[in-house]
Amino acid sequence: MNIILVGLGNIGFRHFQSFSKNRSIKNLFVIEKDKIKINNIKNKQNNKNTFFYKKVRDIKFNSRIDLVILATNSDVRFKLFNSLVNKFTINYIIFEKVVFQSIDHLKKTRAIINKKKIKAYINCSMRSWKFFINLKKKINNKKKLALVFQEIDGVWPLITFIISIYLCF
Repeated sequence: MNIILVGLGNIGFRHFQSFSKNRSIKNLFVIEKDKIKINNIKNKQNNKNTFFYKKVRDIKFNSRIDLVILATNSDVRFKLFNSLVNKFTINYIIFEKVVFQSIDHLKKTRAIINKKKIKAYINCSMRSWKFFINLKKKINNKKKLALVFQEIDGVWPLITFIISIYLCF
């Protein structure tokens, strides 16, 4: 199994820990821009099938990628996604947390996923929460949906958070 993991933050690191113990993984390509994170992990593991890179273009591999996990911030995810699908043939992809910061990026990504027949998943655990299940039921058959946001204690909610929740169902 050939896997690309992009991002070694909290969620990405959890994926890395799991993969580093799995002997059925042929190649694990980790993309992380933070050298300190890479060096800390390199010092703690000795898996010869794990390779670290700062950028997608640095990976010199020509075979099919079985799984990609994008565990990055949503502001860079669309660009990374495009780099990956333009360089590799991908079977499965998992998007972590808030997917994208714009509907346009979401629509373009969906079109690429459909065209290239990539099986895609959004890891959004909130979709199993009762509140969001009920919200989905209420808005599922609506042709138009109006969302009103209000500043609360100086903080504005993220529309992408709500969009991601809606699309997780």
